[in-house]
Amino acid sequence: MSNRLKSFFLIAGILAVIFACVFPNRGRPALVVVYVPNALGIRASLVNIDHGEVLYVKCKFKNAGVLHNSSDKHGISAVLSSLMFRKMHELSPEESLEKMAELGMAHFDPSAFGDDFAVSFFVLKDEITKALKFLSPAFSRPNFTKNDLEFAKENFPLIPDIDSSHPRELLLEKLMSMLYANHPYGLNCTGTAQAIASITAEDIDKFVQSKFTGDNLEVIFAGNVSAMEVSKYLNILFAELPRHNVDALPGQKQKIDIPMSSEKISIINNPNARDLVGVAVGVRLDELTDLERAALYVLLEIFYNHKTGILTEGLRSRNISNELGHFLLKRSLSDVFYTSVFLEKKDLANYLKYLEEKTSLSAGELDPERVEKAKDYLFQRSLNEFVDLTDIDETSKIRSLPFRDVSLENIAAVAKKLWDKSKTRTVIIGNEIPILDYKEHR
Repeated sequence: MSNRLKSFFLIAGILAVIFACVFPNRGRPALVVVYVPNALGIRASLVNIDHGEVLYVKCKFKNAGVLHNSSDKHGISAVLSSLMFRKMHELSPEESLEKMAELGMAHFDPSAFGDDFAVSFFVLKDEITKALKFLSPAFSRPNFTKNDLEFAKENFPLIPDIDSSHPRELLLEKLMSMLYANHPYGLNCTGTAQAIASITAEDIDKFVQSKFTGDNLEVIFAGNVSAMEVSKYLNILFAELPRHNVDALPGQKQKIDIPMSSEKISIINNPNARDLVGVAVGVRLDELTDLERAALYVLLEIFYNHKTGILTEGLRSRNISNELGHFLLKRSLSDVFYTSVFLEKKDLANYLKYLEEKTSLSAGELDPERVEKAKDYLFQRSLNEFVDLTDIDETSKIRSLPFRDVSLENIAAVAKKLWDKSKTRTVIIGNEIPILDYKEHR
């Protein structure tokens, strides 16, 4: 390993230590997010946190991720993510990586598997001007050959399979296909084989020119830096980006009007599972308002908190399951809430029956004091807690939710959406699942 490449891993290690020291489990500083005016008109924000000379940068090109690719080029964003920063300027992939380390960059992450095409990284402030100049051309003129493109295409799509994938991946993949039938949200988030095979260099160039613009870009900086400095950094990094419509408002709320699968329950047969089964139950949540989203978080805290939740306590008392995972998957057009659990096959029917009993609610059934405690907890946590700098983007969104305004009626209304049987689908993975045991619990 070269000395330069060693320096990359050394910097990454130093950054990890810095973050652990700066962001201990208690006493994290409150988030203060401010808008940064700039000459390019880019939607940019700053979280000013004093933690030495390390800055965090996240750039998001809205609706440029795989989930918004056209059907004939589904996966072009994934292919681009592996090409975009692979060969910078005239350097080889190895030299490009070493140069990034030399310029104080670490944890460089281009990600295209959701709604947006996101690029995030940490950088030492002393080197940021050189680092941003080094990165800038890749956003408008990625450097790759046709051979590079063919090599990248061979890596996609990534398709989960029984033998090599974690059962949770298989459960989620199938669940999404049921909740979003015939829509990119229900397809493999790395693309489809036929579409990827058809992608050309010209397709990549057109995609970059149309999707990587100042109109649909959002940027967040976090660190000990001023708004004036951020404005300067934006000009270095994105001055060459085109702007097709200076008045455009990317990310405007769109309605999603697509069918769900008529299949309510799906079974994935895994001969190796023996007596263990996995269950994922998910519901599609379309067009939530901010107040509904705040009420949803309160309801999830009351019911699904892994220690004190009503539902999780009930499962433990019945010796059905000691750990229930719950997840809110937020996307620009529609959200999904789902639970996943692994339990013994003999407990499957009782588990599904218990879920059926508990997933109904009226405002009068909740303890008002418990609701107020959950609201206060979520409000305080949103102000003062985040895992690390990479969590700031999502935390700042949650922070803006009106937790204080949530009423029992709001919670009851969102519960009807959360437990709407018509929009709920179930996937079970295991060996020789006893069909008659669960059919009655649809």
